[in-house]
Amino acid sequence: MKLTIAETIKAECKNSSDAMDRAAELEAETDQDWDNETTTFTFEDGSKLAASGPEFWVVK
Repeated sequence: MKLTIAETIKAECKNSSDAMDRAAELEAETDQDWDNETTTFTFEDGSKLAASGPEFWVVK
């Protein structure tokens, strides 16, 4: 089974800073939720990755 872009980033990055840098390199659409201090990146394949502080996860 082929991984989504978000799943690939989650598997390859060691921390949220690296994940956010990779998302920026891929020109992902960015949505910031200031109330919950979360940034969600949407990639060209429709997959999503969220980051908050040191944590990052694939959005299902």
